[in-house]
Amino acid sequence: MGMNGHFCTCPSTDCPLHPFNHEKGCDLCIQKNLAKGEIPSCFYLKVSPDADGLSEYTIESFVDFFLKNKEQYLKTKGSCGPKGETDGNTVCQSE
Repeated sequence: MGMNGHFCTCPSTDCPLHPFNHEKGCDLCIQKNLAKGEIPSCFYLKVSPDADGLSEYTIESFVDFFLKNKEQYLKTKGSCGPKGETDGNTVCQSE
C-alpha cells in the first residue's frame, strides 16, 4: 500500500491509479482523467457526498452535477475569515 494518510476521497481503492496503491500521489489519476476529458471523482465528492448513479465523469457531467447540487454545496461550504483564510475544507469567494 502506498500513500498512507493521503487525503484522497475516492472510495475506489481497488483502482490501480488510487494513491493508496502506489507512491505517485494523485498524478496518475489526474493524468488519466485529463487524457480522457474527465474530472476526478474527488471533485464530485467535494460538491456532494452523494455521487451514486453517475455513469460518466466528463466535464459536462460535472457541470450538470454541480448545478444540481449547487444550493446544498453553498450551504455546507462554511465561513471564511476576514481576509479569506480557510481551514482547508472551506471555499472562500471574494465579494
